[in-house]
Amino acid sequence: ETDKQPVYHWFTNDFSQSFTYRPTERLSIDVFGTYSTYENDRAPAVAYNIKHKTYQYGGTAKYRLPHSSYLELGANTTNYRSFQQYTKASGGHDEGENMNSKDQDYTNAYLKGVFKLGNANMLNVGLDYVGDALKSTGTSNLGDMKDRTMYTLAFYAQDEIKITSGLSAVAGFRYIYHETFKSRFDPKVSLMYKWGDLNLRASYASAFRAPTLQQLYAISEKSNKITMGSLDLKAEHSNFYNLNAEYNNKYVSASVSVYQNDIRNLIDYKEMELTAEDHANGIISRKAYANIGKARIQGFDVGFNVRPGGGFTFGATYNYTHAQDLIADTPLERSMRHAATCNAGWSKQWGIYTLNVNVFGRYQGTR
Repeated sequence: ETDKQPVYHWFTNDFSQSFTYRPTERLSIDVFGTYSTYENDRAPAVAYNIKHKTYQYGGTAKYRLPHSSYLELGANTTNYRSFQQYTKASGGHDEGENMNSKDQDYTNAYLKGVFKLGNANMLNVGLDYVGDALKSTGTSNLGDMKDRTMYTLAFYAQDEIKITSGLSAVAGFRYIYHETFKSRFDPKVSLMYKWGDLNLRASYASAFRAPTLQQLYAISEKSNKITMGSLDLKAEHSNFYNLNAEYNNKYVSASVSVYQNDIRNLIDYKEMELTAEDHANGIISRKAYANIGKARIQGFDVGFNVRPGGGFTFGATYNYTHAQDLIADTPLERSMRHAATCNAGWSKQWGIYTLNVNVFGRYQGTR
């Protein structure tokens, strides 16, 4: 017997506004702002409902050059806040209390140029800035309740090359400077061969992922489980290999991909022993973020979508993943071998009225 609900209901509200100004034929300036809320009413067994608030604002300036080239400057800031709204007294919180559980700011600024070099080359170059700020909240202490910040700078270049009428290549790199984890150079390359409606692609990319502020500093508690950040974390480095085939025509779209991702210093969890204080406070689990020396993730994805006509569509996808800790020779925690989706839909238009009917299904294997 349980008092958990088989169905949860939720509400969203979204507001957005944008303005465009074109002082010249080549120059355009856009500014925008958005505000959204999400509320999730929980089962009676849970002592609080969840509410998210997000606002974003920013702008871009784009200057068009001859031959489909352009320069673009942009910046935007996003604030994300999450609250636990208590419907009954629990864990030292009063009924009606509205506790802030997450407060994070994300800022991105960039300058990029896209240059068409003749009929066979398209060059992309740019500078990128990302700033992240995280505040201590009622469920996440960042160490002495201090707020934390970090930033990343990047310079990138990518050249899209048309070698023959059916063969093209993309080659590029990204140079990253991270405030804490310093510099990193990541190359990437891909080849694509197009034969009628069939595309064949092979690609390689090196990547860098720094620990988040949450993973470095936060000590958080949820459902009597504690997760601890670690200042000993190292940045992840990965080498990703992929083979892909895609077929597209008026009635059918299908794709298959095979991939392997070799990761050094994968950020994962390690189990910690519970303290006497944990037992006294009802804590059932304590974990800390930690690096796994070497990990490998292999798998394949297949999918198709059929459009037989009459407004009908249907399709399905299947994903197989084998994720392994190469040092301990054990599966990665939280990894899932099998996942699948299916969908079917029908659409019909009568004048200005359009009816869409869609059915979706999803399967996830055990973790």
